[in-house]
Amino acid sequence: MPASCSATSAPRSSSSNRRGRPAAPRAALVETGTGTDSALFAWLNTNKRSVTRLDGIAECDVLLDGRPPADRAAASPPATVTAGISWFGDSGPYRDYAASDVTCRALAGIIAGTGPVEGPPSMLGGIAGAVVGGIAAFNAVAAALLPGAPRRLEVSIHEANVAVAEYQAAQGITHPEVERRHGVNRFAPTCPLGVYPCREGWLGVTIVTPAQSRGFCDMIGAPEVGQDPRFVIGFDRLRHVAELEALFVPRLRERTAGEWFDEALRRRLPFAVVPDMARLLATPTHRARDAFGTVRIGAAGIEGPTLPQRLTRTPPLAGGTAPASASMTAWRCPTAPPESPHASRRCRWPGCG
Repeated sequence: MPASCSATSAPRSSSSNRRGRPAAPRAALVETGTGTDSALFAWLNTNKRSVTRLDGIAECDVLLDGRPPADRAAASPPATVTAGISWFGDSGPYRDYAASDVTCRALAGIIAGTGPVEGPPSMLGGIAGAVVGGIAAFNAVAAALLPGAPRRLEVSIHEANVAVAEYQAAQGITHPEVERRHGVNRFAPTCPLGVYPCREGWLGVTIVTPAQSRGFCDMIGAPEVGQDPRFVIGFDRLRHVAELEALFVPRLRERTAGEWFDEALRRRLPFAVVPDMARLLATPTHRARDAFGTVRIGAAGIEGPTLPQRLTRTPPLAGGTAPASASMTAWRCPTAPPESPHASRRCRWPGCG
């Protein structure tokens, strides 16, 4: 059976993903029937029971502790595996520093290579850095559960992102001319590699080998370009990318993305139609694999991606119900004294241990 999960938060705290502010100022808000709530908060807390005190959980198999390292001295429920997850880990000079997703990705070197050639580096939106940290925590916890012995793990979101950027770090030392900003929609060492507008829709283009380069040039009606020595090898194409783009970008606008994709498929070129969200949600392959699930929060129903990490014996639920964020910001145990929601006396509320 799927695991029983609880999301714990301090009363009256202001989680940045609850109302879509301030970390995600344009986060979607949905009407729940009793007000508005954050779609991101609902997705992150699907099928979780909300409590506002750690003693609301008597014991657990896994405790994911996202409190700042300095705050973890407080009592925690006994757990087989405890994973302390923070921006910079439990030790080191950055241990007590506040951070954000962008901060960690920037310090990992991921942002330095994005944006215009002349700069500045472009900040990437979303929570990709936190997702990388979450995957690192998932892998570590899954491995720690196998022997069944109590374990405590330390997960640094920053270090998890550094691991992702290890290839770029090595290239920056050995090939500094490669690991630099080449401009928007330009990446080394593969060229062309990007998303380009068509008469209708957008096409993802990837050219790696000389044979693919020749096939691409044949496809757009410029076979002579495929024979030009300047455009055979990826690094050479990158050096002449402005000239190359001036040739193929206007031609891609002559047909729809779907038409180009069909032609590329016949030529065995690794292209893809770039879908908008409506088309992505309606893709039959994704629906058949439960890649998306319906999340309900109050009277609202939203669709979001399901977990990519799927254990065979305990597969994740494809959707479910999320607690209202108000239940995590305003609720507190009825037996706690009014003047102190963090009272240390034993809670008598059912389910609080």
